[in-house]
Amino acid sequence: CVQPVVASFATYADAPEWSRVSEAPISPFMTGSSSPLPCITAVGEHLFALMPQLERSHDGGPEQLQWLPAILEAIVETALQRVLQIKHLTPTGAQQLITDLEYLHKVTDALGQGAAAHADERPASEQAAAS
Repeated sequence: CVQPVVASFATYADAPEWSRVSEAPISPFMTGSSSPLPCITAVGEHLFALMPQLERSHDGGPEQLQWLPAILEAIVETALQRVLQIKHLTPTGAQQLITDLEYLHKVTDALGQGAAAHADERPASEQAAAS
């Protein structure tokens, strides 16, 4: 499940966006003005595509969604490892990094909440057994 994400992040630390210099002054409050890098949106698309597969597995049993937190954690860990490998970061590159990390946060947060809501739909007997 995580291998396509790891592949998406393969060259993330070496992206030219990190050393890009903007001709316009950068405001410390200017976020969200750019789009996430394609490799980041590919991660989000992969995760959202994974959800129906997990829900359909074993007749849609909620036990398959128990793997989602581990998958999300592995993806966040992979992203963090790649971010820490960035060698040079300009203010413009930092804005791009903020955009990318905000996108990943929104995706993982939305999926994590969706899995929790799905788990809450289980019968009380299943919830008690899982505790």
